[in-house]
Amino acid sequence: MTKPWFSALLVLGLTASLFAATTSLSDFSIIESCTDLTSPGMGNVTGTGIDSCPPSNAFDDNFGASDATTGRWLTKGSTAELVYTFEEATSVTHYTISSCAKHDYNGQTRSPKNFTLSGRNADTEEWIVLDERTLETEWGYAERRLYEIPTPGVYTQYRFSVSANNGTDYVAIAELEFFNCSPLLYIEGFPQNFGTSSPAYGRYGSLAKAQAGEIIPVSIDASEGTTAETPFAYIGYSVFSRQSEEDEWTLCAEGTDATFDLVQTGTAMKLVWKFNISSTLTVDTSEGPSTVLPEGISGSHFSEEVITLTATPAPGWTFYKWIGNTEIKDPANPILSINCYKPTELRALFLPEGIATPVQYVDPNGDDANSGYLPDAPRQTMVVAMETLDSFREGTLFMNPGAYTNATTICLTNTIAVCGVSGNPNDVVITRLRNDGYLCRGFILGSPDARVQNITIENAKLNNNSTRGASFLVNEGSVSNCVARKAECSGYDTSGAGFAIMGNSSLVTHCRVEDCYIANDNPWAGNSAPVFIQKGRFENSMITGTTALSNFTNPKTVGGISIYADKTSTTTVNPTIVNCTIYNCIGTATGGIYNGTGTARILNTVVAECTSAYYPNSTTNAWLSNAANAACFVACATDTDTAINERCLTGNAGTFFRNADAGDFRSAIGLQGFGTLDIPFAIPDTDLAGRPRLANNKIDIGAFQSPLPSTFFLFF
Repeated sequence: MTKPWFSALLVLGLTASLFAATTSLSDFSIIESCTDLTSPGMGNVTGTGIDSCPPSNAFDDNFGASDATTGRWLTKGSTAELVYTFEEATSVTHYTISSCAKHDYNGQTRSPKNFTLSGRNADTEEWIVLDERTLETEWGYAERRLYEIPTPGVYTQYRFSVSANNGTDYVAIAELEFFNCSPLLYIEGFPQNFGTSSPAYGRYGSLAKAQAGEIIPVSIDASEGTTAETPFAYIGYSVFSRQSEEDEWTLCAEGTDATFDLVQTGTAMKLVWKFNISSTLTVDTSEGPSTVLPEGISGSHFSEEVITLTATPAPGWTFYKWIGNTEIKDPANPILSINCYKPTELRALFLPEGIATPVQYVDPNGDDANSGYLPDAPRQTMVVAMETLDSFREGTLFMNPGAYTNATTICLTNTIAVCGVSGNPNDVVITRLRNDGYLCRGFILGSPDARVQNITIENAKLNNNSTRGASFLVNEGSVSNCVARKAECSGYDTSGAGFAIMGNSSLVTHCRVEDCYIANDNPWAGNSAPVFIQKGRFENSMITGTTALSNFTNPKTVGGISIYADKTSTTTVNPTIVNCTIYNCIGTATGGIYNGTGTARILNTVVAECTSAYYPNSTTNAWLSNAANAACFVACATDTDTAINERCLTGNAGTFFRNADAGDFRSAIGLQGFGTLDIPFAIPDTDLAGRPRLANNKIDIGAFQSPLPSTFFLFF
């Protein structure tokens, strides 16, 4: 029966097992059509209790809404027992426990924590354990919990035994209820919001309790809900049955009539109405002068219809693959068979003959009217070439040597690489067109498989609050052998004029950041620097001639690198800086590195000739960190009087580099000796160029592959 404070939930779905037998249940709709076996006056109740709150109160349907004592069962001590005796043997399949109302100020801690429900018949002494629960904690006031008995039996007596409560010296509940909920009839349909059925969609106890062989009239009205945008058609029904919840559903009848008689089997039954839904198919063949047959296939199709498409390339073209918003098992097969269970978009992609994968070539002297697929037919602008690669969601943009201008940020959100073909980043220079607007970025990488290699970005600009990454914003992906030069960030809490390295899969390696500028307007902290790293890696790279200043007295405005990890995330990859050089940089707080997290890893890195505008002649010229975060530096070196920690060196630029004045920042004497190194985190044996991290307790420090131009290719 329905309690006055309870609102039933209509359950439309079904699983093979309705509820887990080892946990309490939150869905009470199952018992709304079941038989309440313990309404007042239906059985005999005995057990422990005090005079004002006797055992019979547990079955009086009074939930104590008005005061602390009415309707509750209360027993002194942390254990208690109730025995309910039926006039004849009865099957209990579910039971509920309700905690006391808020008026009982100890109602939550007096609720049962560990308890057992057992059954027996009058002619036997042995109690059979039917359900056992432990650690039922955190009860709310007037909270009702539903439990399913895994293997119900038929008994005249049921015993509810509490072996522990939730903390006080009394056991109390407002109500204990027993139900019989089997078998059931389930009415389902796909989709349930199209059409109406009689009986309606849901679960029923009374209909399924009819005698085997009885007739239940059923019907479906499929005329409601259909529109031109969402057409559907009724196509039939299936009837299933099963003996118990542990059994699989077995098909026992099916047909196509909309009105028929359902014959009761005497077991749990499920009736499933079936519909054919119509969805829209859109086929796009705009990439390449080719076709998809049959022509005019785009439009509405029913889900039961198998649609076969054939991609037919034009002369001089070959089919590449299908892409779309649905699963395609064999995308490289030009013949595709699908069903439209939802609005479906498909695209057939074609390539010129002789081109194996999507590529685009650009050249400052090219022409955007060219196809861009061949080196001798390059396009002129990156934006047009990227539109082609984005249509494939993959590919490589090859940039011939020359000077490029670009006013549009290039976003790499697919498996796309941008490569300077010569391998020398000084041969491919992209100049960002400065303007009076707020945003003039170079690249945003947003895919783990996105890559940028062998190019230089000049004059990228951010003039916007709380933004990162003017030249390169690396949310995911990798940047290698690139230069960020003369970039600018200004505004409140803006950072990363050269690089903002933000994602777990982000990697920046063998790169240079030159002559970049930060103007930070945040009076509190800012964490502004030409290189900002939150997650990912910054390796074998150099920062030189950069400046980060603020109009305020003590922000964390850093000339080189600012490390500020996402400490709230449990999946963050520790920000890592390895084999880097920071030289001749100026910052308001520090010229070198600010480390704002104890999870960073800073290894083999040199900070020299850097200046703090706020702390002149101080150790903070090189680094700014509290004592705990300073422990993250291992085998690093600075030209200050005091080492960062006992694992690091001090000296001068002449000690560290072969010829800094001439721009040669390779290690002056090869591997630096540190004795036996205690490295508190795991590192690879070699760097990304294959050079050893450690050799005979010595380590190579700094961005030793400099000076650029470098002429190697680095692929991942």
